[in-house]
Amino acid sequence: MKNKNLIIGAATGYQKNELYFFVESLRKVYFDKVILIVNKNITEETRNYLNLNKIDIFFTKYKSKTIFKDRYSLYSEIIKNQLNIENIMLTDTADVIFFDDPFNNELFSEINIFLEDKTIVECETNTRWIKRLYGNNVLNQINKNRISCSGITLGKRENILEYCDLMVFEIKNFKYRSFNPFSAGKGSDQGNHNKLVHSTRYNSVKKFYNEDGFVVNMSNSDPKIIEYKDNNFFIKNRKISVLHQYNSHGAIFNEVKKFIQNIK
Repeated sequence: MKNKNLIIGAATGYQKNELYFFVESLRKVYFDKVILIVNKNITEETRNYLNLNKIDIFFTKYKSKTIFKDRYSLYSEIIKNQLNIENIMLTDTADVIFFDDPFNNELFSEINIFLEDKTIVECETNTRWIKRLYGNNVLNQINKNRISCSGITLGKRENILEYCDLMVFEIKNFKYRSFNPFSAGKGSDQGNHNKLVHSTRYNSVKKFYNEDGFVVNMSNSDPKIIEYKDNNFFIKNRKISVLHQYNSHGAIFNEVKKFIQNIK
């Protein structure tokens, strides 16, 4: 039986220890194709671990420092070579954990965008990214919207490919200027992402709140919104499919460790 689903994750700079929670939880609920983007720094131990779990490797020359913005062109390249795939998940890796196959979620649509609990104007970091990328006019047009997280996006192959190509355009034509010489503006692709998904082009796409339980983003949330019981995580009594940024909160991180111990 051919794989119809594909998960692509950016994992440059990460080794087995950083990827362990992602891989162990994923392979308990999802058995289709997975491709992780890595670079030459990957250790033999990590390569063997990924191979053992039937995870393919895509090598890139891009550095870990800039993969947050370079990944979209790599996503596009990978997708264009996966002609038989129907559904795709683009995802972060080191802070993502799975409780269900995301493609089996009843909420799954042509393209799925996931929101955080704060609006753009309520977050200094997201405000700064958008202001430096696009200026005050664009910022003022979208800053009352909820922050959309760029770390995880799911959808149909053609919709995800279009999204990636649009992100490549945005990142190429609207460059983030960092005043920190040691920073490449890490995370600023979220500014591009929010400008895009809050544009009229994406007015009709599915945008999910944390309480929908599809993908829950925790960095701008009160950790008390989720509950760990019966070795699963819930939000408003709805089981969570994918939990992102769990390491933003020590208490949740400790519960995730318990979860991993229990599924081994």
